[in-house]
Amino acid sequence: MESRSATNLRWLALGLCLAAFFATWFPRLSWGLWTDEASTFWIACEGWKEALVRVAASPGQSNLYGFVESFFTWKGQWQEPLMRTPSVIAMGIAGWYLKRISETLVHPDAGWPTLVLFFCAPDIVNFGTSARPYAMAMAAAMASFWYLLEWLDSGKRTTILKYLVASVFTLHLHYFFGFIFVVQAVYLVARKMSGQPVALALPLAATVVLPASLIPMLRHLLLTATEASTFAFPEPPTFLQLLQMCFHPTLLLTMALGLVLVALQKQKTSWKPVHLNPGSITLLGAWLLLGPVVFFLAARLTPHAFFATRFQLWAGPAFLLLAVWVISGLSLESQKLMMIAFFAGTVLHPGNMMQSWRNSPASWREPLQVVRDRSIHEAPQVFVASGLVESGPVLWQNMSPATHRLFAPLTAYPLRNPTLPLPYQFSNDVKAFVRATPKDRQCFLLAAADSELGPWMKSYMEQEGFRASVVPVNDYVVMHFQRESIAAERR
Repeated sequence: MESRSATNLRWLALGLCLAAFFATWFPRLSWGLWTDEASTFWIACEGWKEALVRVAASPGQSNLYGFVESFFTWKGQWQEPLMRTPSVIAMGIAGWYLKRISETLVHPDAGWPTLVLFFCAPDIVNFGTSARPYAMAMAAAMASFWYLLEWLDSGKRTTILKYLVASVFTLHLHYFFGFIFVVQAVYLVARKMSGQPVALALPLAATVVLPASLIPMLRHLLLTATEASTFAFPEPPTFLQLLQMCFHPTLLLTMALGLVLVALQKQKTSWKPVHLNPGSITLLGAWLLLGPVVFFLAARLTPHAFFATRFQLWAGPAFLLLAVWVISGLSLESQKLMMIAFFAGTVLHPGNMMQSWRNSPASWREPLQVVRDRSIHEAPQVFVASGLVESGPVLWQNMSPATHRLFAPLTAYPLRNPTLPLPYQFSNDVKAFVRATPKDRQCFLLAAADSELGPWMKSYMEQEGFRASVVPVNDYVVMHFQRESIAAERR
C-alpha cells in the first residue's frame, strides 16, 4: 500500500507524464521514417513469416523485434504512428519497472518522481517514439533488473523463471543490451562480499539458459560479425562525450534548476539524504559507468566504435535513480517542485518543443514527396543514393531500389518513377555508372545533403546540357535535371 506521501505525488506525476506525452511524444509519432526505421518497414511489411526470412539476411537486426513489428506494419495512412506503437508501449512498461526498482533501491516513495524523470528524459522520448528495437530492449532490461531484485528479496522459483524470460528477451531484442548481465554479476558479487546471502539458483540458471538461447541465432550472429566491417563507425569518442553519455547535460542543468528553485523557497529547506546500502551503491555505480566506460575504451582501442547512446540506452536509468535519490531527501513540497522543474526544463524547453513539433530532419517522406509532386505528368528516372553505409562494398549496380533492403525508404514511400541505385559513398565507380546510364529528357537525384555526389552530379549534368533545379529537403537534397529545351518551354 502506498504511503500518504506517495499518494500525494501520484496525481502530479501522472499529470506531468500525460502532459509530456502530448507535448513531445505525440507529435513525433507522425514523423516520416528515417533510414533505420525504413529498414524496419522493409523487414516487417510482408507479414511475420517473411519478416523472419528478411531478418535472417539482414545483419544486426533483431528477429524478435521484426516479428513483433510485422503485426504493426501496413502500407497506407497512419503507417508511421502504428509502427511506433510497440516502442511507446514498451517505454511505458520500462518506466513502470523502473518505478518499482527505485522503490526498492532508493526509497518506497521514490517511484512517482522516477516516472516523471523517465518519461521527460530526452533520450527516452527519442527512442520511445522510434520504430527500432531499443525501447523494447529497454523494457526487457528493466524487467530483468526488477526480477533480479525481487528474487534476492523473496527467493521464489517462479521469479527465476520471470527473470530468465525477461533476460532472454533482452538478448534477442538487442545483443548489446546483454551487457546488463555484467552489471548484475558485479552487483551479486558485491552483495556476497558484503556478507549478504546470495543463492546460486538464479546465477546458475542464467549461465546455462542465456547462452543456450542464442544457439538458434548463431548463423545470424555469424552474419553480423562477418558484415561488421561494412557498418558505419564514427570517429573515436572523446572523454567529454563519455561524460556527456553518463551525465546528460540537459538532465544535469534541469536538476540544477530545480535545486535552485527549492533553495529560493521562503520556508527553510533541508535535505536528509536517504541511506543506501553498499550493494545498492555498487549497483548504481556499475549500472551508470561500467557499460559506457567499456564501450568507450573499445572504441578508442579498436576499429569498431560502437559508442552510441542507442547501444548504451540501458545505462541511462542509473542517472535517473541517482537524481531521484537526491530528490527523495527533500520535503514533499520540494519534491513536487523538483518534478515540475524537471518537466519544465526538458519538455517545455523551447528547443525540445520546436524539435518535436516540426518534421524530422532525417525523414525520407518529404524528399520523396518532392519527386512525386514533380512527376505528375511524366515519371522521369530517379538516381537514389542509399542511406546505409554498407551499400558501398556490395554490387549495388544490379540492385532494384524499389525492393532492396539497402533502399528501404522506397518500399515505405514508393515511387512510380524508374529508380537507379547509387551507394552511400561517392566514388569513381559512381561517376562511371552515372555517365554510362542513358539519360531521358529529365531525371532526378535524391541524396544526402552533405554528400559529394550532389555537387558533382550538378556540374556533370549541366555539362551534358541539363538545367538543374536544387531543392533542399530536411537532411537531403532533391535535384531535378531537365534538358535546356524543356526548361525553356516551361519558362
